[in-house]
Amino acid sequence: MKQIVDAGTIRRLGMALALLVLLPLPALAATIHVDGDCSLAEAIHMANTGDQAVRPTPGTGTPTPTPPTCEESDDDADIIVLMRSVNYSDETHERRITSDITVQGGHIRGEEDARIKFIVSSPGSLTFQNVNFTNAKPSGGEFGEVFVWVSGDVTFQNVQFYNSGPSDDNDSGLSLNVSSVPGNSNVKISESIFKDNRLSSATLWSVLSVEAGSAADIYRSAFYNNGGSGDGYVIRGNATIRSSTIGLNRGDDFAVSGGRLNNVTVAYNNSGGVTGATSIRNSILYQNSGGDCSGATLVGYNWVGDGGCTGGTRTYTGPSPDIDDDWTNGLFPLEADGDAAGKGEGCEFIDQWGQPYGPDPCDLGAQSTYKPGSGPRISAPVPTGIPTPTRVPDQPTPTIEPVKGWVLFSDRDDILSNEVDARGVGIAHIIEQGFLTALDIWSEVGWGVTACHTDYSNGNFEFLDAAGMPRVAVPWPAAPHIDGMACTYIETPGTVVLMRADAWQEPATPTPDPNAPVFGPATPVPLEDCQLITRDMVNLRAEEWGDVLNIIPYETELTASEAGDEFFKVSFEGQEGWVHRDWVFITAGVCGAAEEE
Repeated sequence: MKQIVDAGTIRRLGMALALLVLLPLPALAATIHVDGDCSLAEAIHMANTGDQAVRPTPGTGTPTPTPPTCEESDDDADIIVLMRSVNYSDETHERRITSDITVQGGHIRGEEDARIKFIVSSPGSLTFQNVNFTNAKPSGGEFGEVFVWVSGDVTFQNVQFYNSGPSDDNDSGLSLNVSSVPGNSNVKISESIFKDNRLSSATLWSVLSVEAGSAADIYRSAFYNNGGSGDGYVIRGNATIRSSTIGLNRGDDFAVSGGRLNNVTVAYNNSGGVTGATSIRNSILYQNSGGDCSGATLVGYNWVGDGGCTGGTRTYTGPSPDIDDDWTNGLFPLEADGDAAGKGEGCEFIDQWGQPYGPDPCDLGAQSTYKPGSGPRISAPVPTGIPTPTRVPDQPTPTIEPVKGWVLFSDRDDILSNEVDARGVGIAHIIEQGFLTALDIWSEVGWGVTACHTDYSNGNFEFLDAAGMPRVAVPWPAAPHIDGMACTYIETPGTVVLMRADAWQEPATPTPDPNAPVFGPATPVPLEDCQLITRDMVNLRAEEWGDVLNIIPYETELTASEAGDEFFKVSFEGQEGWVHRDWVFITAGVCGAAEEE
């Protein structure tokens, strides 16, 4: 079967080849497999140093001349793949990280009172992807508490922390401790689950504890069915919690103590909901036995079922925000027409399911009911800093090289992107509806990229995901303005397209009106000092009402050399041509009769 390669794919291949030729190639990451011959400790040693760890000869304590067989590493970023479960006994196990290491797949298990410490030293970093942390039962022993202790820059992505012991055992489970020793720690947790953990009733339990001086960012994650018979919290300390659910937990204290919450659902906990939080926004706190909220600061819009906290712009209360009580996975989806739908403002970009929250007003809680492409829930004016001109018959056809000016905000400094014109996008309805400019990102985006355009403060966005072929444009929500710029948020490689807020339409050919006022002389008149600035995108024409040579961006400063009937003669990027007077402002000088209008 004949395969057809589209123009976008060819363009991407060309850019990739150009980068290979022009840019210095980074060292490729080594992959080290933890199997029967290589332990996790030895794999970390190899990744840190590039050298094999030497095992002692059994029974002697002296080094053996035969090193273990871990794959070689060049001391750069490395990936460690767990091909088997990694088990730790009931003692302290310390692993120091001094390079960039990613641990993927498999199980890390602790027996009884195991304490597993991962200490990351700058400039190193540690990432766990698709890893399960759990407790194990030693031979002849019992399930016990397992503590995972991290310090430094650590990321958990699609990770599970769960108790594999009996569900009625209050003395077993896991906890994650984010320490500030030896330095401030920054932990990121995304798309992860903390469930079924039981900690000793004799101690103050916290499933996730963030010590003073450290911080945790929790995103699109769930904490449910954790508990203990004593006082304690599910999450304690300086944690920013976004698009996440905390529910069905048991204890005698609050589920969350401290931190900041945005689009979080805290519901059906057999304890209090939230206490001491410095900011709660766009969240649902509902049906928590010990009270929904205490001593916390509400910001913007929230639903606090029992009215335990007040403040912010508006606090909704009542018998139900219309969330489903899903007791199987700790999620509480909002009903499409529920009382908490469309009550928020300034929501997160993506909800717990990975769907955009949509334009304001957005939904409260962790799961949004917004469907991409359905438009705003309530029709409202969109703020803009661009003058809205009266419709005249000379708006540009936006099919030429787009204006420059994308600005990116990201936690990474290696984002690979380039400007794309309408021909590069190649989707007819996007061009017809008012294409302005587009940005193509083909590298990993880390925790997301906010993309803004300096030339526009208003517009609609569409997104073309790089993962699918043929590429389909999906309506995409705008992000809050930054310094007046139109912005959106991107979580995966692809192309974001900025289009006019009001779709551009090809004007009809004007019919001359003999009674229309004359704005300038029929014969062009030379000008000596006439300064202009464009009030929108403007066609540069070869002559008055002639062929379009180029498009001049918004707020471009020009000098007019002649004034005609309805046009000024200007020079732009080395081309001389004519611009319609209704799409420019006169900023200085003498511009002939045209300035009198």
